[in-house]
Amino acid sequence: MPDRAEARLPAQPTDSNRNLKNLRVLVLATTFPRWQTDTEPRFVFDLTKQLAKNVNLWVLAPHAPGAEMEEKIEGVKILRFPYFFPKRFETLCYEGGILPKLKTQWLARLQLPFFLAAQCLAIWRTVLKYKINFIHCHWVIPQGFFVALLNSLFKIPYLLTAHGGDVYSFKKNFLIRRCSGYALKRAKTCTVNSQPTGQAVRDIRSSAPIQIISMGVDTRRFHPENFNPKIKEDLNIQNEFLLAVGRFAEKKGFRYLIQAMPEILKKSPRQNWSS
Repeated sequence: MPDRAEARLPAQPTDSNRNLKNLRVLVLATTFPRWQTDTEPRFVFDLTKQLAKNVNLWVLAPHAPGAEMEEKIEGVKILRFPYFFPKRFETLCYEGGILPKLKTQWLARLQLPFFLAAQCLAIWRTVLKYKINFIHCHWVIPQGFFVALLNSLFKIPYLLTAHGGDVYSFKKNFLIRRCSGYALKRAKTCTVNSQPTGQAVRDIRSSAPIQIISMGVDTRRFHPENFNPKIKEDLNIQNEFLLAVGRFAEKKGFRYLIQAMPEILKKSPRQNWSS
C-alpha cells in the first residue's frame, strides 16, 4: 500500500498547465493483449501505444494465466490485477469476452463478484500510487461506474469510450442502466465508434456528451502501396474473392454476410468468383 505521501492525489490540470507531459493517464480495459504475441483483440493497445508517446500512461487490465503482473510492451506500461485464486482458474476475461462467458460458464458467473471487487480496488490503488490525473475508461460498465464514483470524491476527469456490448446488452436491466447513466453523467465526454452506438448511449442518458470517432487503422500498414497478390497465389485464387475478417461471434454479423451471398451472386455471375 502507498504511504501517506504517495496517497496524496495530484493537482488537476489547469489553464496554466496544459503541457501533455504533465498528464498522468490511466487507461482501463478488459480486452487487452495478455503478452507480446497474443491474439486477443489489440485495438485498445494500438490506440494506447500512440498515446503513450505523448503522455505518462499506464494501462490497468485483468490478469490471466500465463500473463505478467507488470510489464512494458512497445513502450506501454501495463499493470494487471488478479481477481480469483488460484490464478490459474481466472477464466472470466479474454478468449471471447466477459458477456459470452457469463451466459455459458458457471465458473465465470462465480468469479464475477470477485472480479468487480478486485477491479474497483485496483483502480483506486493505481490512481493513488501513480498520482493519476486523467482516466480513459474503455467500456461504460462496470469500470465506468467505478471511475464515476472516484470522480465524485476526487474530481479526477475521465473520458469514456463505449464499444457497443456495454450499452446494447443491458437495455432491460434497470440497475445496470442506472449505473451506466451515472457514469455517463459525470464523464467529460463519451466517444463511440458509430451513430447507432451513439444512439444506444443516448437511450441510456439523453444528455450524454458524445463524439463519434471511428476506430482507426495504421495507414502505414494498410495502404494501397502495400498490396501483395501473394494471398491469391497461396490460396490458388484466379478470380475475384470476398474476404471477411473478425471473430466468428454473433455480434460480428457474419450470418448476414452468409445470408446476403445469394444476392451478391445474382449481381455478379458465379463464374467470376473464387471461394
